[in-house]
Amino acid sequence: MPEMTPVVVAKQSDKARDRTLTMAAAKGGIGKTTTTAQVAYPIAQFGLRVLLIDLDAVAGLSTILGAIDDGPGAVDFLDSPSIDKEQCVRRPPAWQPSADVPFTEGGALIPGGCVDIVPATAGIAESVGRQDPRSIKRLRRALNEDDFVLDRYDLVMIDIPGADSVIVDMAMQASRNLVLTLLPESQGLRGFSRTVLRAKQAYEEDGLNFNVIGAVTSRYERNRTEHKDVMRVTRKFLAEQLGPSTLWLGLPIPARAAISDANRAQRPLASRNAWRDNISNRTRGMDAVAAFSAIAIAIIRDVLGDEKADTIVQAFTEVGLGEYPTNLLLSGVGVTRAPHQDDDYPEED
Repeated sequence: MPEMTPVVVAKQSDKARDRTLTMAAAKGGIGKTTTTAQVAYPIAQFGLRVLLIDLDAVAGLSTILGAIDDGPGAVDFLDSPSIDKEQCVRRPPAWQPSADVPFTEGGALIPGGCVDIVPATAGIAESVGRQDPRSIKRLRRALNEDDFVLDRYDLVMIDIPGADSVIVDMAMQASRNLVLTLLPESQGLRGFSRTVLRAKQAYEEDGLNFNVIGAVTSRYERNRTEHKDVMRVTRKFLAEQLGPSTLWLGLPIPARAAISDANRAQRPLASRNAWRDNISNRTRGMDAVAAFSAIAIAIIRDVLGDEKADTIVQAFTEVGLGEYPTNLLLSGVGVTRAPHQDDDYPEED
């Protein structure tokens, strides 16, 4: 009997941890929070229930979703057992894909999905900054308490500050899955490499079992030699540190003003008719929406399995968007475990 208690606890913890991922970066300002928000929306469009958790005192994710208010949030979610966890969750209306709106205009591809968020609140930096081992595991316990995640959500995405801190350890304790974020410039390589090495250390020294789904490239400009060179170096580094199967997810996210415009408007980019096939969308936002959507499918495939991802791809091909947008998305789907072959990702010499 004494041996059963830890076994049960570990099993329960692993269930929620398997559905949880951290968008990781060791440097701020590289598009991590934007990627978290704009990937969460297509996940919901594809019929899945996603919970976002904002652990950054800057509250960038909460701001993008329009979820800043005076109610209970991340601090209470972690520290206040007297407060029902449901009270810490917001469901921003603008981020809920409607089954009554066509997919081309931002509606649901598959009904039933939602985007919820536990927003960052005052005192979050002090709350998550505690160093003792029990404190570091608070988020993991909170997500598993009363099967909070298992009963309500298909995926949990954690947004952390772009810096090395105890918050990274807290997120890694709660997440089995990691997505690495890269700004393809020389100055971004150091922070990216620190994130990779920290994940490797947590796996080797702390005994945490990780699934590094892959890396996301943000603000990519295909005509910049520096961006291609950085991605070539990064591919080699990832293969050396984490194995040759750890590569990029979906398409590189292009540098587009439409992404910043959507963030300022506190709306998903995909809700701005971005899939409608016209010249304006092709040059303004469609490639960005395709990138976010392909990343979403890659995450779903790795975390929830091939059957779920294949169902989404089939629904997408049947919705009748036209040849160009369909091929644009499909060019980024299914590449989680295989290298890109186009000129955006040049092969090693």
